[in-house]
Amino acid sequence: MKHWTRAEVLRDPTFYAICLGVLAPAFVGTTIFFHQVYLTELRGWPLQLFASGFAVLSATTWVLRFWPGG
Repeated sequence: MKHWTRAEVLRDPTFYAICLGVLAPAFVGTTIFFHQVYLTELRGWPLQLFASGFAVLSATTWVLRFWPGG
């Protein structure tokens, strides 16, 4: 098994592709969470409806996480 140095990792383009895939969902989720009032006003949606989406997201994530064979 190869042991990479920091310089080797930083020169490898695969590292940046992996970073993009791992970090992008967190950045998008954080942006939506902190700007939810602006997004609802922009679209004309009730804030309560948008906020209830977080409960749906939580329940769906939990169910799919523990789904048999998943």
